[in-house]
Amino acid sequence: MFKNLKLWAKIMVAMGASTLIICTLLVVSNVSSMSRLIHDAERNALDTHLKSITNSIASQSANAEAMSALVAGIPLVREKFDTGDRKALSEIFLPGFKSLQDLYGVEQFQFLRPPATSFLRIHKPEKFGDDLSQMRHTVVATNTSRKPTRGLEYGVAGLGVRGMVPVAYGGRHVGVIEFGMSFGQQFFDNFKAQNGVDAAMHMQDGKGFKTLASTIGKEPLLPVETLHKAMAGEPQLQHRTIKGVSYAIYAAAVKDFSGKPIGVVEIAMDNSSYAASLNAARRNGILLGILALAIGVGIAFLTARQLVQQVNSVLVAVNRVAQG
Repeated sequence: MFKNLKLWAKIMVAMGASTLIICTLLVVSNVSSMSRLIHDAERNALDTHLKSITNSIASQSANAEAMSALVAGIPLVREKFDTGDRKALSEIFLPGFKSLQDLYGVEQFQFLRPPATSFLRIHKPEKFGDDLSQMRHTVVATNTSRKPTRGLEYGVAGLGVRGMVPVAYGGRHVGVIEFGMSFGQQFFDNFKAQNGVDAAMHMQDGKGFKTLASTIGKEPLLPVETLHKAMAGEPQLQHRTIKGVSYAIYAAAVKDFSGKPIGVVEIAMDNSSYAASLNAARRNGILLGILALAIGVGIAFLTARQLVQQVNSVLVAVNRVAQG
């Protein structure tokens, strides 16, 4: 078929095909580059939100440690803790603890004897004397090292952001004073209110995960195997459409006070604007490619016709010479 075409048509088809190939390669390359840029922008934004969560945990644990140090610095408190005067300590701190709970997110305030025996829970004064050494490794570590400890750890009341300091009196080590800050639904509600992004905390439960707190829903958005990869230290980024809205979902491990992964945080960000930018880039690229192809084919047509006309003129002249 191509052999039967006229010379100008062959030239135009060859030049048009070349233009089409070049335009296609340019469009694909540009869209691919834009896709990578948008993907990197999404990951950077989600990384920033993840750092916001970890920074908030660090800030709250530092505040908890600071409050513990303030209380531990009161001579009367050290004396009553040393003598075991639970009633006196309760009278000092119980009246003001309610405002700490309501206004500042303080969930726990307690005194603990070595290795980790509850002496007085200001948040639950009727319960004391239980040995927590099997689960409260922060308390054991603080009583052993005589140094402050802070970070996430499970306790009787669940996962909390904790900060504690050792207490000494008369040259003797007495025990530990600890404050625990909220790390439940209130924490993630505040995060969403401040950042405009949904988040959830999932704890490993056997082969699966259970949701500790969430502004998204009662179940993880990502598959269990994806959460396991995030728990192993490999952050995961995937996309989902939820109720007609496109989301970029980021999963990463959250570590406890010792640096051990304790759970996975999921961050779901509305990425409609990113998707719209990519679609616009793809659409513009295709339109520009079609325009460039049309211009190229037009130029090829004009060039081919002119070239053929010149060739025909030469042939006419040659024939005339051949005829004498």
